[in-house]
Amino acid sequence: MRNEYIVFTGGPGSGKSTVIKALRRLGHACSEEKGRRIIQEELERSGRALPWRDKTAFRDRMLDEELRAYGDHLRCEGLVYFDRGIVDVYGYSLLEGLEITAALRSACASHRYADRAFIFPPWEHIFTNDAERKQDFAEARRTHAAIGVRRLRVCVDRGSVRLGRGEGPIHLQGTRPALKARPASA
Repeated sequence: MRNEYIVFTGGPGSGKSTVIKALRRLGHACSEEKGRRIIQEELERSGRALPWRDKTAFRDRMLDEELRAYGDHLRCEGLVYFDRGIVDVYGYSLLEGLEITAALRSACASHRYADRAFIFPPWEHIFTNDAERKQDFAEARRTHAAIGVRRLRVCVDRGSVRLGRGEGPIHLQGTRPALKARPASA
């Protein structure tokens, strides 16, 4: 069976990582978000590849990590869920006005994901800042507005999440409000 790589994308603090962690607990193949780990590593070693210090270096590390994650999951059968992907590195470059390098263009062309992605809208109720997430909620909204891929809906309503085109209810428990995912038609 051919791998089907499903990207969860959206601005910071919108619930992507919480859903990925829940899917992993249910036994699904998942790739966790790389940016937070990169920021933690760079802070520990007083590095420069931080979005507030050197956006290009941060972007380049993100690309390297996303390429590695893509390759690491080639042996997986069936669906693999990604908390962001190579396409997000491209989007980050556009959002921050960074050069779209030949390496980035090549990676986007040669590393394909499913033709649809889950786009998580800004969710103010769960949005928080911390040592790794310095963006404010307005930036989360700008990030969401800048995303322009074909969509599967992610609807947020009073602490529940409905993922479009689901195969039945998935009950998710997060660290913040309990998340309950259902098909968009529910």
